Amino acid sequence: MEYAVLCALVLLCGGLFYAKRRRGKAGKTVAAKRAGRDWPASYEEDERDIMSRFGALPCDGRQCGRVRCSPVERLFCRDVLRPVVGKHHFCGQYEMRLSAEKYRIDFAVNTTDGRRIALELDGFRTHVQEMDPEQFGRQLRRQNELVLAGWQVLRFSFRQLTQEAEACRQMVRRALTSSKPPVFTPQPPFRSLGDSGPGKRGAPAKGGSARRGT
Repeated sequence: MEYAVLCALVLLCGGLFYAKRRRGKAGKTVAAKRAGRDWPASYEEDERDIMSRFGALPCDGRQCGRVRCSPVERLFCRDVLRPVVGKHHFCGQYEMRLSAEKYRIDFAVNTTDGRRIALELDGFRTHVQEMDPEQFGRQLRRQNELVLAGWQVLRFSFRQLTQEAEACRQMVRRALTSSKPPVFTPQPPFRSLGDSGPGKRGAPAKGGSARRGT
């Protein structure tokens, strides 16, 4: 009888310790999410957390295309994109094919003057901490392909979205209203590779001197 009671007490203590440990881990996970360091783990948990912190989202994420927008992307749509998009048309999870590769953009905006703007949301963990060299190279190649195809690419983090929303809106607004490329004036002026050769300006000619009057 005493042995059975002792076993029951040991099991009870072990169960309480295990439950407390699990709650502690869960608390740390929630705290990390609320600190805004990265996306929450699962879609459902992400949606509940986002809505509890920032309010109702504008849609269910299936309004634009076949692929569902994440709650974080829908938050970006509500707080950044929609307030400044105006007459411009946009699409979430926009799919395209470039150089035989299939790409998907978080938000594609077609401006009234025909320019194409890609708005991307990058999680710190998935795009920095957990990225290996091959994935990093693929990400760079993806951005290069978009730029070469005429896309203007703007990228935002979760922290920027939640803590610097007005700055994000200003950035998107500038992209939408800027129809002319910036003027590039190199200082000093560029020279071709042959400018420093014999007989070229700024270099001594063969058999002579670069100084005037000699």
